[in-house]
Amino acid sequence: MSQGAQIVNLSGTFENGVKGWLPYFASKRALEDFTVGLSQELAEAGIYVNAVSPSDTATESYAKFFPQYMAEAVAPEVVAQEIVQLCQAGNKTTGQVLVVQRNRGVSVGFHL
Repeated sequence: MSQGAQIVNLSGTFENGVKGWLPYFASKRALEDFTVGLSQELAEAGIYVNAVSPSDTATESYAKFFPQYMAEAVAPEVVAQEIVQLCQAGNKTTGQVLVVQRNRGVSVGFHL
């Protein structure tokens, strides 16, 4: 990868743990920690690494399995917009996990 390249990992949030979802939670947290570590490893090469961690996202699959929560879900376009912003030329943000939530907007941090 060349200097100025962007890597954006896609994570996900759950505000409360749910029995049976431990592998999912663990993998998402591991991806976020990997993102931060990789950003440090690639900093000298000028490669920027971030993650976007949306809360429930209003996809067809989500509607099928969790219709009762669709009103609270984030539009996929909002998540995509954050990814596009991170990939803009000249963006030097690195080592961040951007949490996208419908009624809270975007914040920096891990699983809030």
